Amino acid sequence: MNKMPMYTALTQLDELYGIQLDEDTFETYAISAYNKIGNKDYRTYLLKAHPESDPEGGWFVNKPCNMDEIEAITLNFESAQETSATSNYAGLHNHEVEQWIEANKRIPNELYISGKFVKFKELGDRIYFTEPYREVNILYKG
Repeated sequence: MNKMPMYTALTQLDELYGIQLDEDTFETYAISAYNKIGNKDYRTYLLKAHPESDPEGGWFVNKPCNMDEIEAITLNFESAQETSATSNYAGLHNHEVEQWIEANKRIPNELYISGKFVKFKELGDRIYFTEPYREVNILYKG
């Protein structure tokens, strides 16, 4: 399918189908359709961010201006079992194994992010966390 500028469709609606719309109505329909059909030119970005303390509680990172969709947010360390009913130091061996696995992966993609997934909430132009993470990796489409 050919890529046409959005306003070319407005004139073609009139010429081909006899449909006349004012520009405001056309823009509303066109932008809504553009967002729904998934016809966007996306690029995937990897951002390392340092959350700041919020005076009202929690920690946050400002969203990049081009962020459209978050793919994943992780920490810089692997997720491993840290508790056990039979051992006082259950997580030590698990962390070593996880770090060895990550270190020996061959040619990971430049957008690959390892680490433990983080729970977050999006509010306005910020991403909020419940814990004070030093650094987070944000993989997003924009």
